[in-house]
Amino acid sequence: MLAKCIIDLRSTGVARRVRGIEVRTLMLIAGLSLGCDPGDDSWARYLETKQYDGGAPGVCPASGSIMVSSPRSGHGDIYAYDGSGRREPLRLTSDEAFESHPVCSPDGKWIVYSKEARGYANLWIMLRDGSRKRRLTSGPVFDHPRGFAADGSVVRFIRAYPSAGMARSADWHQVRLDGSGLTKGEGGTGARFNMGLSISVPGGRAYDFGRDGKMAVRRNGEAVEVVDLPRDGIPFPTLDLERKRIVFSAIGPGGSEVEIYQVDIETDRVSRLW
Repeated sequence: MLAKCIIDLRSTGVARRVRGIEVRTLMLIAGLSLGCDPGDDSWARYLETKQYDGGAPGVCPASGSIMVSSPRSGHGDIYAYDGSGRREPLRLTSDEAFESHPVCSPDGKWIVYSKEARGYANLWIMLRDGSRKRRLTSGPVFDHPRGFAADGSVVRFIRAYPSAGMARSADWHQVRLDGSGLTKGEGGTGARFNMGLSISVPGGRAYDFGRDGKMAVRRNGEAVEVVDLPRDGIPFPTLDLERKRIVFSAIGPGGSEVEIYQVDIETDRVSRLW
């Protein structure tokens, strides 16, 4: 844990000398007793690493629109694409907070997303046109939505917790659309925080999206094809509710625009939507 604390504190660039003593040393002592998780600042991490993590796109089944987080505004904001690439995306959020991981309700009416504040991430909800924004969860945690119940009554999400060790722990939770009924949901404990790079579909097939720009297609557990993805960068895939296509976003290192692609499950063909 000592090594992790040193790395985290150095990354903040706060080392100064006060009466001949480095502030980093004082903060290290505090970190050992209070925990060393520095929280999240996804925009700062994007500027430093040139890798953008806005989560997987949200596909709205009622309209076919695709919601995605993009750095094109100079912040992390949520945009809506009509799915055809013929029109400019509609910007749905516009404050300086980093907003990401959008998911659509089954009826396409609501969008739930993560919003960072003071180093933590909580769930927010808005109508599909970006109006009536309100908070669903609160507290010093890291909440990221994963989907809705089939009837759209609750949002299921992964909650991770600040850590004084080498990694954060995470659990599945769910909450109603009015912010009430917060409970541990399906999946129990031990959720994987960085999940979603493998998509399973009916018929024993699975699609594994690698960080090397390739997608492996497996049938009954055996790899049968490897497809080169058309864009560098980490892909973030999601399966639409009709289970006919996988939609994924990708942005090259240092890029300022997210590109959106789809995989046709019948043909395994990859095509660009935006």
